[in-house]
Amino acid sequence: MPAQMKGISLIVGLGNIGSEYDGTRHNAGFMFADELASRSHAYFSEEKKFSAYVTRVELDHHDVWLMKPTTYMNRSGTAVQALAQYYHIEPEEILVVHDELDLLPGCMKLKQGGGNAGHNGLKDITQKLATPNFWRLRIGTGHPRTLGLRIQVVDFVLGKPTPEQMQGISSCIAAGIDCMADLADGNFQSAQRKRPNKPWRRLSSSVPACSVFLSAGTEKPFQGTTRAFSPSSCPEAAESCRSAPSARAGFPHRAHPVKSRQGTARTFCPEGLA
Repeated sequence: MPAQMKGISLIVGLGNIGSEYDGTRHNAGFMFADELASRSHAYFSEEKKFSAYVTRVELDHHDVWLMKPTTYMNRSGTAVQALAQYYHIEPEEILVVHDELDLLPGCMKLKQGGGNAGHNGLKDITQKLATPNFWRLRIGTGHPRTLGLRIQVVDFVLGKPTPEQMQGISSCIAAGIDCMADLADGNFQSAQRKRPNKPWRRLSSSVPACSVFLSAGTEKPFQGTTRAFSPSSCPEAAESCRSAPSARAGFPHRAHPVKSRQGTARTFCPEGLA
């Protein structure tokens, strides 16, 4: 019988400190941490020795550290390493909550390990912990190209989501918080089943005029073989797809493939697409 996995002892919400960053896409991790603290009636206090705002929350009778680094995004690892070393927390007991360009608003993914996909916060944490083997809760914000926007990525992530996109992000935060007790208990499979994702179903024949395409077999967008998915098989996303800027311009939406431990995932649900 396999040994019980250790539960999560430290939850890290990533973001940038400062009122100018409040409510931006890159602060999705901070939004998550604030909401979890609020629901747990917990209050953050600044701990300079950890370079972070920290508090404790009770999750299914487990006391878990909750952290918001004050180091700015690209030095988040300094804060995570300091608290983890002080309290002897292993990387496998750490959950990092962050914004994810490769997932659309309304989509999230819980995974352990993997690459950084250009996320500077994850990159620094990986370097400071000397391993990528911590858990990540990826909250989808979409990518400018998937949303039909002609702006630079840095301007996009430091910008605020539309009300429709914020609805999707908020739904992920709520669903993520609902699975925190399972994570504290070490019940990762149960937590992963609580994701709000509703997959697209692949078409076997005709492709409708407004389709969502997912590049298969590569982490780079718009390369490799494409697979078509029908909005009609996901009614709640169809209207969003039809009203999105790129759809109005006559272009199909595209998205990066999403890596998982089983390989490249080809399903996601674009709830809240705007």
